Amino acid sequence: MKFRVLAFIFFLSSTFSFAQSPITVQGQVVDATTQELLVGANVYPLSDWQRGTSTNDEGKFTLEVSASDTLMITFIGYEAQLVPATEGELLVKLTANVQNMETVTVEASSLVAEEFSIKKIEQLEIYMNPNAKADPLLAVNSLPAATTLDESASISLRGSSPAQTGIFMNDVPIYDAVRFAQLNGIGTFSIFNTALIKQLQVFPSNPPLEFGNTSAGLISLQTVEGVPERASVNAAISPANVGIYASLPTGSASAVSLFSNYQPSGILQAMNSRALQDLKYFHTLDFGAHYFHQLNEKTSLKIFNYAVSEGYRFASRHPSGDDTFQQEKWRNFTIANLRTQYEHSLLTFNGGFSISEMGFSVGNLDIDTQNRDVYLSANYTRFWNTWTLKTGFTYDDRQANASGEAPIFGYARAPQHPTNSFESQTQVRVPEGYVYGKYQPSQRWTFGLGLRKNVPINDQPDYLSYQFNTHYQMAKHQTLTFSVGRYHQQVIPQSESAASFYRSDQLSLDYRYQRKGKTLSLAVFYKDSRPDEVQEETYGAEAAADIRWSPKLRTQISYTYLNATVQEDEASFPTPYDLNYFIRGSFTYKLNSQWSLSSIFIHRQGTLYQPVVDRLWNSDLEVFAPTYASANQALRLPDYNVMDLSISRIWPLSEKLSAVAFGNINNVLNHRNVRNINYNQDYSQPFNELFSQRIFYAGIIIQWQ
Repeated sequence: MKFRVLAFIFFLSSTFSFAQSPITVQGQVVDATTQELLVGANVYPLSDWQRGTSTNDEGKFTLEVSASDTLMITFIGYEAQLVPATEGELLVKLTANVQNMETVTVEASSLVAEEFSIKKIEQLEIYMNPNAKADPLLAVNSLPAATTLDESASISLRGSSPAQTGIFMNDVPIYDAVRFAQLNGIGTFSIFNTALIKQLQVFPSNPPLEFGNTSAGLISLQTVEGVPERASVNAAISPANVGIYASLPTGSASAVSLFSNYQPSGILQAMNSRALQDLKYFHTLDFGAHYFHQLNEKTSLKIFNYAVSEGYRFASRHPSGDDTFQQEKWRNFTIANLRTQYEHSLLTFNGGFSISEMGFSVGNLDIDTQNRDVYLSANYTRFWNTWTLKTGFTYDDRQANASGEAPIFGYARAPQHPTNSFESQTQVRVPEGYVYGKYQPSQRWTFGLGLRKNVPINDQPDYLSYQFNTHYQMAKHQTLTFSVGRYHQQVIPQSESAASFYRSDQLSLDYRYQRKGKTLSLAVFYKDSRPDEVQEETYGAEAAADIRWSPKLRTQISYTYLNATVQEDEASFPTPYDLNYFIRGSFTYKLNSQWSLSSIFIHRQGTLYQPVVDRLWNSDLEVFAPTYASANQALRLPDYNVMDLSISRIWPLSEKLSAVAFGNINNVLNHRNVRNINYNQDYSQPFNELFSQRIFYAGIIIQWQ
């Protein structure tokens, strides 16, 4: 119907515009919620869209049209708006492109502890964040709390291992949330399609106990809900990716979104042959489907399925012999959510099922793994005027099978060296019950208290997790969040069959000031983690500033300090996350109405490594056996420095069609960042293994509505 109305308006405008005297229309386009100026918004007269214009650096436009014409104003990520052409100044307020329902939607949030999250990231923020590269987990990786030490989307939060970071999509845990077939053989991007993500919330410390089996930070992603008014299609084309995303209504109360990406390596390798000389090949093919249905005014259903096949090969060097590392992987997971909203309560059922197979080999190492994860939860939330109470039961069942050949001696890894055959199966079952309460006696104060108890089975530890939170609105623009608690987690690390048990005691205090384009934040935190009874102690501090100086310029900068040690056999030594400084920043500058330039940089202290101090010749194997320095004699790698540069341009192609072209230079200064220290055959000469060097990349995204 909307298309017919627009066509009719267009017909009338075309028919009668020749008889009208031209007028000059001036106006300004802003965000309806934040009042932020929208630079580069497209303004078309319906009588002739080719005569359109775009808003300038102040969100303003000037256009000469006939007096009877109608203007269409569009901007990527916002609902289009029709405005009658009138002389004088117009103020056009565009609304963010949320999914609208013709029926009543469930508005109550299923996350009770949302006031205690340190950062809430909306979909549009992910797209506009130059650090994120349009990826949800990379958006998290740009936060001061992110302490990831490699160039991956496996997120470390406040000095904890990525294995301890809980990632939940629609309240279901996602294990192994990165795609591996990327530039340097590690998971550079996540498996999540940003077009499906409504928002995500980050808890860098003290994960809310309404979620289970996580002992450090937590990231909660929620997918979009509702039915779009019309179909839309996005297509992305770049040297290493061809992708398409389509969202369309399937009825008045249901919608489906489909996406797929194919990532070959040939063109990218040809463009960056020197920087990617160790990368032999990679490929990825994935497919995702998201279905939403409003069953009635109270009940909604969401189903998401994702499948990916990927593989890569890259050069691997070892003193006992060089070889090619090869990996192939396939996985599929499904998430289902049923939610019923009553007048004063909310009932939810969540389920997840994931299977994966992976094989990797290098030298005399050849391993195949199969993983299967099942997750079920039932949750009930009751709302009062000042109280909210949530309780439920979760069951997390993980199984890992591994088999193959592994080297007997870690220093003898060539194909001719001896191996052991092995076959193992590990299963972790975690049934837990929980209760979480939130009390809001006033607009300024919010208190939270949670308990989570496991049901020990198969000789597993018997434990009780607990936490206390408080959120204080100090003034109109200032907030203070305090959290303390004890948490437990049973983990099967990626590509391993042995399970680990974590216990973690945490305390954190976060301050935030936000006003008129300025956001300042400070945090201090402490963690006492016990992976398999080994004590890891971490304390640190963060400071960050996000300032919008003008409609053209925005800058962000943060500083993180970490003191991280591990206790073993009454000895104490630093962990890899012991860093005196971790500095990151970015700037975004809008050159004019359609061009924008952005850059990010990271400067951090180098990580620790244990050098070889001696070696012994093994005549039977004809290799050297190295002796490494003790952990308390570790040395530091050189400081890590990287700067990325990107530029983009918006092209309005027609009334319904627009495009965004972009170009990136990663590590623009070509800094030789050291990933680790390797050695020649007799360990007499060390040499550096490097992170990614300068890489050129470009592409285009086409949007049709």
